[in-house]
Amino acid sequence: MKFQNAWVNLAKENLTLKLGLICTSLVAMGSIAIAAHESMKGGIVIDRGCFTQAAKPGNEERSESEIKSFLKEAVSQRFDTRAIPSELFLSMDEIKNKTQEQKELATRSIEQATILRLASIQGETATVQIDRVVGVGEIKSVFNIQAIVTLLTSTRSTDNPYGLKAIRFQEIKKEEKK
Repeated sequence: MKFQNAWVNLAKENLTLKLGLICTSLVAMGSIAIAAHESMKGGIVIDRGCFTQAAKPGNEERSESEIKSFLKEAVSQRFDTRAIPSELFLSMDEIKNKTQEQKELATRSIEQATILRLASIQGETATVQIDRVVGVGEIKSVFNIQAIVTLLTSTRSTDNPYGLKAIRFQEIKKEEKK
């Protein structure tokens, strides 16, 4: 092989390697730019309700169905015997009220469960109609309760996707006719 041909082949290989290095560098820079752009976007928030869907980023508005779903969960945590209350959904006062109420019911061997029938929302409060099922052994009774729930709004999180908290349950007493 001639010395001149060896230099030509070496120059061709160097040119090929330089082009490969430039292309790889461009792809790497493009990938970094795309990754940086995507990381600057906000996270995905899932709007839970009858139909689960991705909510628009920054959407702090709560739909009526979302508030009703929250109320169903909060009423269950507040009144159901087997539900464990969470500070994310109920205020400390309501958790204490539930604990005291459940101690009284446990002394009489009474268990209760609730069914949310209706909920009407007016700003920071909601009026709810609840069927309270109270049972002693196999004997069950159902009582209709109407209550006003005071809501507190906060930021959404993975633990509390609703961004709501029930801070007070106030039962509406019906006046008896004589």
